[in-house]
Amino acid sequence: MAPLTATTPQAWDIYVQELRGLGYGYPMWFPGPDQTYGKIELGDIGFIEEGRFHLLFNCLRTKDHGSHDQRGERLPPPFVHLDLDEDRYRRGPDLAITEPTVAGITKRQRGSAQANTTDDKTVEETSIASLQLRPPAHRTFLDCRGCIEEYMGEHGDTWLEFFKREDIAFVYGYTMTTAWKVSAWTPENDVPTTTGLRAIARRPSHATPSKLITNSSPTLEGDPVQDQCIFIDLHVHRKTRRTLRFGGTLR
Repeated sequence: MAPLTATTPQAWDIYVQELRGLGYGYPMWFPGPDQTYGKIELGDIGFIEEGRFHLLFNCLRTKDHGSHDQRGERLPPPFVHLDLDEDRYRRGPDLAITEPTVAGITKRQRGSAQANTTDDKTVEETSIASLQLRPPAHRTFLDCRGCIEEYMGEHGDTWLEFFKREDIAFVYGYTMTTAWKVSAWTPENDVPTTTGLRAIARRPSHATPSKLITNSSPTLEGDPVQDQCIFIDLHVHRKTRRTLRFGGTLR
């Protein structure tokens, strides 16, 4: 197996690459609640690193709200919360995913550059990622794009400077389920060129165990609770003032 380098794609990178085009939001390699802050909540400000969401603070609660200390949050000075009527803008939980498996596959063709027909070429799967879940999964989100963009535009640069980061994200939605298993596979030293999606994943016949990486939720005990965040909707603010959105369709 080839040694890991700074440019070697990690399992969570492959997983995001393959599933973010499904339209459910940003795929989470580690969907379970965090040991410190618990489950992801609307209005959380933070960043994603190595497949996990790292919470900095929640912007929907006032400065003196007790949850900031309970969740180990660090408020940037001067802190101005987003004064939002959640009852007005909150949507869901809405039914989001009903199938037990969703997946993405990247393929490329190998063959002679002079080949005139597809028969002269071989199609190879270069990376696969899949999410198996206990359906259904439900999505909850804030339907107020304009006020979120205005708020992030006003305070985002100050937060980046305070936390010494290049980007920072506002969680405006999430999709939850009760149990899950995520998988990612890619051969060493392979560069994908085309991408396709399909609903059901299968392990390629030429895959070896060292190339297939999985992660799964703990065994369920008692009544199942939908606290496993498999996708999150993000509004990302960067120093260049360019914003990115990773989310499902706002209804």
